Amino acid sequence: MVHKFEKCCILEEIGVNYATQLIDIDIGQHKSEWFLKINPHGCLSLLLLEDKHMVSESAAIVMYLVQDGGNN
Repeated sequence: MVHKFEKCCILEEIGVNYATQLIDIDIGQHKSEWFLKINPHGCLSLLLLEDKHMVSESAAIVMYLVQDGGNN
């Protein structure tokens, strides 16, 4: 299992500027209108790239960051 902390560590290590947004699943923020506009499937975790592409699911995000090295 990959946690937010590990993804943030990778982002720090490869020198990528990033911001985090906490999503409260207990109150259904992952199903809110504003979040579904960004991510229609409501999946968590989500990496939103500057070019508006996104990578979802923790393991896929880690793989993307390690392979891409922040070059996007």
